[in-house]
Amino acid sequence: MNVRERILNTFNNFKVDRIPFLTYPFLIPSGENERDLRNNGLGYWWIISPLVIKNRTLERITTYFYQNGREYIKNTFRSKYGEIYEIYDTEGAYGTSLRKKFLLKEEKEFEIFEKILKDEEIEINKSLYKEIKKNLGNDGIIVSWIPKSPFQSLLYELIGPENFAYLIYDYYDLFLHMYNVLLKRYLKICELLSDTEFEFFEIGDNITSEMIGLERFKKFVIPVYEKVCEIFHVRNKKVGSHMDGNLKILKEEITKTKLDFIDAFTPYPDTDLTLKEAKKEWNNKVIIINYPSSVHIRSEKEIEEITKKLIDEAFPCDKFIINITENIPSEHWNKSLKIINNILIKYGEVPKGGQKWTI
Repeated sequence: MNVRERILNTFNNFKVDRIPFLTYPFLIPSGENERDLRNNGLGYWWIISPLVIKNRTLERITTYFYQNGREYIKNTFRSKYGEIYEIYDTEGAYGTSLRKKFLLKEEKEFEIFEKILKDEEIEINKSLYKEIKKNLGNDGIIVSWIPKSPFQSLLYELIGPENFAYLIYDYYDLFLHMYNVLLKRYLKICELLSDTEFEFFEIGDNITSEMIGLERFKKFVIPVYEKVCEIFHVRNKKVGSHMDGNLKILKEEITKTKLDFIDAFTPYPDTDLTLKEAKKEWNNKVIIINYPSSVHIRSEKEIEEITKKLIDEAFPCDKFIINITENIPSEHWNKSLKIINNILIKYGEVPKGGQKWTI
């Protein structure tokens, strides 16, 4: 059975020869070790965005500068309506960057941003799916990335967590207006994406309960998920969300959604929810876990034991996929992934026949 068959059978609740073991394609260095893993069953959850967003009235100016020995990037967006800008610290781990200043800081910037959005041209790269499928073959599944839902975009990309905490109380009407502007745009994007050859779609929401809270999750995210599911399900597409944080207080609300899958769910010991709890709660969805990142740096024996425990907690392992969604330190990835893969080859048949371990 090839990787694509394993994934499709998992989503259709059919028997598979082993629990699918996947990774995002950019997380593992290419070479002999990677090839050996893939020859033995490791596959790709290949996420990419076919969205092409243009604004021919906008000028983007990128400035690099140093401050206290660190490199920063300032992106200035200049339009006929005025200027807005954001600043990134570029020296994060694994080549990542962190926003230090966000686009929407004052009331006037909300007005400018809304006008800029009206000049957008949103298109789809219609050849992208065919190009990737031709190269990927049966080694995985191609997934279209859906941008963050409006609330998450405001929180993480446009306003920032610190400023958001003040703004939602001091300028609630302004926040709500921008939320509704983004919602209209978001549903338009989903309509365009649903009319592509992609079969799987993932909302890049990075949900974690301590940031959004139960009340705001119910009010601003759940209704959007319902609308998004309607758009994709009418075309027989699968849609899920990227939820990689603490989810214990959100788990019942997540169950109520019509999402087909949860990707990057990171179980205990890295978050507050065990796989056993999640499997019991979300039995109507495919659970795609991010193998807990902290485990990769442990001893070989510990990796073996924790992998077996995850299989036990996922019993009978239907609707269950193990994914790698975060970077692994270069000195640990090969050791860890080989151990996980070997355990899945030996014990990963689905549905499980009831074999248990003493951990």
